[in-house]
Amino acid sequence: MLSVLNRIKQLNRLSIRWKWTWLLSFAFITFYLLISFTMILVLRHNQFESEKVISQKSSQQIIAFVEKDNSVRSPLDYEQLFNPDKANREYDYLSSTLQRDGVLGRIVDASGKVVFESAGLRGDVIENAFFNHPQVVMYHGKEAIIITHSLQIGQQSQPGYVQLVYTLKNYHARINEMYQNYITISLIASVICVVLAYGISLYLFLPIKHMAQTMASLKEDAETKKRMDLSKRRSDELMELSVGFNELLDTMDLYINQQKQFVEDVSHELRTPVAIVEGHLKLLNRWGKNDPQVLEESLHASLNEIERMKTLVQEMLDLSRAEQVGINYKNEVTEVLSLIYQIHQNFVIINEDFTFTLEIDGDKNKEIFVPIARHHLEQVFIILLDNAVKYSTDKPYIHISLSSTVNHVQISIQDYGEGIREEDIAKVFGRFYRVDKARSRHKGGNGLGLSIAKELIEGYKGTIHVESVINSGSIFRIELPIITDSTKIAQAKQKTQQHKEGKHVIN
Repeated sequence: MLSVLNRIKQLNRLSIRWKWTWLLSFAFITFYLLISFTMILVLRHNQFESEKVISQKSSQQIIAFVEKDNSVRSPLDYEQLFNPDKANREYDYLSSTLQRDGVLGRIVDASGKVVFESAGLRGDVIENAFFNHPQVVMYHGKEAIIITHSLQIGQQSQPGYVQLVYTLKNYHARINEMYQNYITISLIASVICVVLAYGISLYLFLPIKHMAQTMASLKEDAETKKRMDLSKRRSDELMELSVGFNELLDTMDLYINQQKQFVEDVSHELRTPVAIVEGHLKLLNRWGKNDPQVLEESLHASLNEIERMKTLVQEMLDLSRAEQVGINYKNEVTEVLSLIYQIHQNFVIINEDFTFTLEIDGDKNKEIFVPIARHHLEQVFIILLDNAVKYSTDKPYIHISLSSTVNHVQISIQDYGEGIREEDIAKVFGRFYRVDKARSRHKGGNGLGLSIAKELIEGYKGTIHVESVINSGSIFRIELPIITDSTKIAQAKQKTQQHKEGKHVIN
């Protein structure tokens, strides 16, 4: 019992590739043995049926010989028939055939006297219930065929009989040879099955082995660029697993890079305000604390820089969260028209010096649902409208428009301010990028707003881009897919109603 448990434990310690090798080997060998042994049985049966037909034909020749000339032959004639060593030319062909096939005979006359009996039959009593019909019996532990024929010779009133025992010597020799060959071939086939199973397991688990190697590389170097090889283009589950594994590594690599970028950006941006605060504190520590004017200016400047650092940290956290919206908010749905109306009204109230126009292309009462969290879409609108207000110079006029197709909705925010140079358009969505650094810092910007907006929109499978002409203004366009799923729409309506009622909605 303990040895069996030990073997099971040893098997459990085998790698999954070897487990599959032995499992496939067992399956292949079992399948081969079942098929091949079934074929052996069919061949053996067909051979035996063929021997029965041959025995019937042979028995007819023997009966013809015994009844020849319608007279009783002497025992010597029968001895010459069944014993090739004593055969003469008359019996040569028939006798050699009987000896080759291992045929024994017994001849009994009408009175029941045994006229002739082959040496191999002496002392054996073989009972037969049927005449002229082959019967299968066990003779000396092996299958044999017995045929008994009635024998009418001369003027005898009662017939005698001839009993022939076909020991099937050649048949049994062929069957034994066939079994020996079968065992040899089965051993060779078993080895081939094991090799084939190992090859199949090696081929099937090669991607998993490669995956383990890639994971080992990842453990040694978290920033490794090593990936699963997808060049073979197999369309199976392992290929899907490899693709998913590569995507997971790419996601991890992205998060690592984002984390590094976050630390680098924060470190870079915080260096200046920290240096300013440090400088003022050192100034106060040396002599400025005794000068009320210097003290007041230093405290004011330090508080301003600290406030800017708080804003920067919050924006960096917003940006970090925006990069993961595709994972954390993948089932969110928002009705966009009601939100546009709300944002438009809010900016009209808080920016009295600006004119905000809202243009809706199509049915103004038609609800349009998009796959984005409400507070994120609101954040994007606020970022774009804040920028439009900040960078509008001589013409305080901002135009908001919304249009939709069957599958997408597009929202545009246009200002008539200073615009963006063509060489800067591709850079405006970069982190901490400012078209005019001095003026942007003066206006309170950290250069993160558009980066946050871009990450949010693209995280929800949308697009955002800008068109601008210097000194004429800019147009920011957002495009999002439209949701038609009735279940998601119903959930969005419920959240919108809760928002109107002032209830807190947990995302």
